Amino acid sequence: MLITSLLIRHSLARLHRARSDNSPAFPFYGPASLGLKEQPFSFRSGPWLLRGSFYWKGDAFPEKPLVVFFHGLGSGRIAYLRLIAAYAEEGYAIASFDYTGCGESEGPCIYGLGHVLKDVRSFFGWLRSQNKYGPFPFVYSVGHSWGGFASLLSTGEPEVKKAVSFAGFLSYSDIVLKYFPKRLQGMLRPAVRLALLLDGGRFGNPSAGKVFSSSLAKVLYIQGTEDEMVPPSCGITRIEKLGICQGRVRTVAVPCMGHQPYLAREAERHYMDCLKRGEGSLHEKEGGPMNLELATRLDPAVMKVSFDFLKE
Repeated sequence: MLITSLLIRHSLARLHRARSDNSPAFPFYGPASLGLKEQPFSFRSGPWLLRGSFYWKGDAFPEKPLVVFFHGLGSGRIAYLRLIAAYAEEGYAIASFDYTGCGESEGPCIYGLGHVLKDVRSFFGWLRSQNKYGPFPFVYSVGHSWGGFASLLSTGEPEVKKAVSFAGFLSYSDIVLKYFPKRLQGMLRPAVRLALLLDGGRFGNPSAGKVFSSSLAKVLYIQGTEDEMVPPSCGITRIEKLGICQGRVRTVAVPCMGHQPYLAREAERHYMDCLKRGEGSLHEKEGGPMNLELATRLDPAVMKVSFDFLKE
């Protein structure tokens, strides 16, 4: 098993030793273009300085519970500004930061997907210590994909009372195993877990399921039925087995949607078409430039479910 684990670790190192930055080809929104006020902040996670911002609408900083938004892989927080703006429109202030090795934050690489737990803990430690806009005794967390994983992990923080996870996962090992044939997954699971432990130590493969199962936070999990990045077997199916019986977890399956269930159907289709034409890079080859408004258009029904959950 050790040899297998070392081979898996070597393969994963190619991802772990790269940064996760926004594509320069993507036509991102700026905060002002969405009517958002912005106040930058920074804090340290280990040796690295991580950068983020508070966002809100209106002149005064909102008094509602703070929403902490966690971004996905291959991007930083600015890739999600339209989604962030939707929560700001509901009267919330939103705090969002780029993880180690992502976006505007320091770090030569991301150190694996489990490392986000260290960044989450560091952020909340910083949040408790600052008083310009706080304190924040009640916090809601929202995230997508890798950020959905982070949102689930954040329920281990005492301030987090509710969490919304769009297409998140419960452990990195689940995502690694999906690339192997199903008949081999059970046999390889111990080797994958060992590989992640060797690569990232206690932050190699943290279990979001264990974290939120032992917390008091309420969780809303939303996933598209056609999600290939985080298959339902790694997401909604596992969430339901762990949480429904406790009465704190609600799941929503969005029919015919892929990995971005908060988007309108035509938005996800346009976004994926742009990816395919650019061969995964977002650089357009033919068919015209990406329509940013269309590519980020939200599904009002799905978003209402999220808003109503936070207001309950």
